[in-house]
Formats: sequence, C-alpha cells, structure tokens
Amino acid sequence: VGESGQNKLLPCGSSSDAAIKDFKKKFRAKTKNAWENRDDFQVYSGKYTLIEMDHGGEDDEEDIE
Repeated sequence: VGESGQNKLLPCGSSSDAAIKDFKKKFRAKTKNAWENRDDFQVYSGKYTLIEMDHGGEDDEEDIE
C-alpha cells in the first residue's frame, strides 16, 4: 500500500468501451476475480487483493492542537 507500481498506457481511441474492457481483463488477470463480482471478492494466493481505503475528508479530520 502506498508504493508506486507499474503503469502502461494503452491506446483506446475515443472508445470508453475498449478502455473498460481492457481494465476488466487486467483486473481479472491480477486478482482472479471479475470486476462485476468485486462485492464478493475472493482472495487467491499469489494474486492481488482489494484494500479498503478511507481517503478522509474535511469532515473526518480531527483538530490537533
């Protein structure tokens, strides 16, 4: 968590459908889970897992003196 990873830009033209298809394919390859089933995410050995993150906001900050 918090580490910079690899990245790769793929040409998708103006097609959001192509970009979404590529993302879902990569998500399945890395996690062994379908993006559509992420609410029932299963953890597999040697694969990426989902991490819930609280990005916070102005309402979540505590006053520190």
